[in-house]
Order: sequence, then structure tokens, then C-alpha cells
Amino acid sequence: MTILEGRNRVGGRLHQERLANGHFVDMGPNWIHGTSDNPMLDLAKETSTTIGSWDTRSYIFDEFGELFPLQECEQYSEMMWEIVLEAFKHSNEHSTDIPHGESLLEFFERRVSEKMPAADEGSKRKQRIILQMSECWGAFIGSPIHRQSLKFFWLEECLEGGVCSFSPISSPTCALL
Repeated sequence: MTILEGRNRVGGRLHQERLANGHFVDMGPNWIHGTSDNPMLDLAKETSTTIGSWDTRSYIFDEFGELFPLQECEQYSEMMWEIVLEAFKHSNEHSTDIPHGESLLEFFERRVSEKMPAADEGSKRKQRIILQMSECWGAFIGSPIHRQSLKFFWLEECLEGGVCSFSPISSPTCALL
């Protein structure tokens, strides 16, 4: 048997990482497909795992496992997804001019700095949170954003049938490292 893996670990999107405080967090899939007769949903309920609806809320936890206030979660989530959509649009419109080595992370870093100038109170913390949340996109796709090409990022939306649609996707859970 031969196993091919594009990363330095086996498991695809399913994996855990250890936080600085020693706790493990799931970094892989963060949603449960289907809600009827699904043993994973039953297990999540039995273990009192925080469950969010795919299209209504986002949950962000700090490095100590504390849940951010939901309004704050939504604000961060909206900004992160806004930047993802801007990246799709930018990539689609300027692909021929984008250098081959430019990553999605570099685009995020520029946009976050523009949206939250360093002079604003608390902006460094907010910038850090948005950049950490951008890693959730990497978990969603299965590849870290520093390895995703901005030049070809627009193709991600075309994989499901050839018609590119730039519609927002909601991220239900994100743990900040």
C-alpha cells in the first residue's frame, strides 16, 4: 500500500495542534454535514460540544479555550470572509499581473493592515486575530494559506462545475493559537 500526502503529516484536513497552554485543538474539518441520523452530531451533543448553525453564527475561542462574545466573533468573521472574497475578485481580475510566488497570506497581511491601521487603538490585537482566522480558510481548503497561490486563487471557486461564483461562505468555528 502506498499513501500519498501533500503535507508533512498524514490525515488530510483532520489533525490537531497543541496550544501554548498545552491544550489540543482540532484544526481540520469544522462542520458536520447533515443533521438527521448523523452519529457525529449525536456525539457532539453528548459531549456538550459547542455547535453552531452553518449559516448563522461564528465561534472564536482564545488560546485558553474561552469563547469570544458572539457579536465580536461575527465582526471578525465578516472581515475575514470579506478579505477572502476580495482575494477571489483580485485574483480573478489581476491573475496575469500577480507574481507566481505571491501567497494568499501576503494578500491577507496587506488587506488587514489597510483595514486596521496600526495607529488605531487595539489594532495590533485585531490584526493578529484576523490573520489567525485566515488560517481557518487553510483548514477549510486543506492547505495552509501561506502555500496557496494568490495568482490562481480564483480557480478555487471554479472547481465545482466551471461557473465561478463569489459568494460568502460562513466559518462556524475557529480556535486561535
